[in-house]
Amino acid sequence: MKKRLLSCAVLFAALVTPALAAPPFEQMDANRDKTISPKEAEAWRPLTKVFERLDKNCDGKLQMIEYDYLITGKKAPETCADAKPTVVKIK
Repeated sequence: MKKRLLSCAVLFAALVTPALAAPPFEQMDANRDKTISPKEAEAWRPLTKVFERLDKNCDGKLQMIEYDYLITGKKAPETCADAKPTVVKIK
């Protein structure tokens, strides 16, 4: 229970005060490919907790615009996981 509360507290702190807590995108992008991979996200543990939620295009990496949702605290659009499936009729 204590471990869960601590995890929630860390996540809450990261989301409530993102500009103070989150390192710059350039620092997180260790290989300079203009994305943050899950492996690179491990350098700042709170990011691993929200990585999937920030990955709006569900490509398994964070682009700068996706990371900015954490930094700026702006409300992000729904994720692809939340999007409703489109029905395509094949004739």
